[in-house]
Amino acid sequence: MAKMNIKKKRLITNRFAKIVVFMLCVFSFSVVAATEKEDSLRVVQKMNYSKGQSIGVVELKEQNELDASLSPYSSQRLPRVALKTNLVYDALTSFNLGLEFRLGKYLTLDVPLNWKPFNWGSSEKMFRHFMVQPEIRWWKEAFNGHFLGAHLLYSQYNLGGYKLPLGLLPAVRNKRYQGDMYGVGVSYGYHLMLSNRFSFEFTAGLGYLYLDYDKYACRSCKQQIGSGHKHYFGPTKLGVSLIYVIK
Repeated sequence: MAKMNIKKKRLITNRFAKIVVFMLCVFSFSVVAATEKEDSLRVVQKMNYSKGQSIGVVELKEQNELDASLSPYSSQRLPRVALKTNLVYDALTSFNLGLEFRLGKYLTLDVPLNWKPFNWGSSEKMFRHFMVQPEIRWWKEAFNGHFLGAHLLYSQYNLGGYKLPLGLLPAVRNKRYQGDMYGVGVSYGYHLMLSNRFSFEFTAGLGYLYLDYDKYACRSCKQQIGSGHKHYFGPTKLGVSLIYVIK
């Protein structure tokens, strides 16, 4: 009965994770479409102003906002969509890509995905996982300089044979843990512009994680020897990312 409840719980969790990822994708494309429409309208308004035309629905306040949306670091507009990869996760052989969308002059939405479906290296170790960590960011100016972030986290993991830092699952060095992880946290970062297209981003975050897991006797064992959960407070984010501005 316990095994059936665990399987049912995991099935529900998997479905929930898929729904969350789908909703994030839909929301992301909606943001891109809305931002593109907004910028197109502002270009038309700017042209009308430059020709000395007056439009009843256009106010001076909108013109000031248009002028303020131009980056002081570039003759081009602020980026709307950026593609990124976290070099820290790349070094850990975890495939990852992220998209960041500008929601306004001071807000962006960062949506990174991490996926490691295969186990590479020593046969005595296991490291597979999927993770999504959406984050809302507040800037002095989007995609330039310092920012503060608030993020959520969800992950499915299958881990064994490693010594984890900060006392997280200490028995995983000799056992295998498989389960789900949920979290929330805050972060600070800095966006370093190299050119109009390329940038580096440095970020770190702290927060709370809740892990539920099944425990197995060894990396390749299918015999379950227990289950449980763990609460964790500490680092939840670390990144050195290479960024390419799409538009």
